[in-house]
Amino acid sequence: MPLQFVALFVVLSSARSVMSCDDIVATNGWIREPPPVATVAAGYLQLENRGDQTIIIDSVESSCCASAAMHETVVDGDQMRMSAIEALILTPHGTAEFVPGGAHLMLNSPSTPIRHGQVIELIFYCSTGGSFRVKFDVLADR
Repeated sequence: MPLQFVALFVVLSSARSVMSCDDIVATNGWIREPPPVATVAAGYLQLENRGDQTIIIDSVESSCCASAAMHETVVDGDQMRMSAIEALILTPHGTAEFVPGGAHLMLNSPSTPIRHGQVIELIFYCSTGGSFRVKFDVLADR
């Protein structure tokens, strides 16, 4: 294993005990209302790490759907495709934006139709074992 990867592993492993999700601030959470027969919906928001430690978000879930995941839109030559974000790394005082055409949240197989006016809660999990909740407004379009 290259030395850089070993060093990164040691740094991240030793930092796990001091990192938490408490310094994350989430704003502007919204979900685009999908068509009535859609089996997926997309969510967007801004995340800010107001702390002095790197925070890693490694999963997301919601009771509204069978599964939720972080994705990004990737341009591959003349085609666009989605790629899973396995871990979102928020550096100290850094931000991440989930926006249409870029990083986004995929909500798969909703248990009931997602409609304009609803508020849906998602739970984000950090690699340290902590979590935080964000409420998303369902909007017809934005």
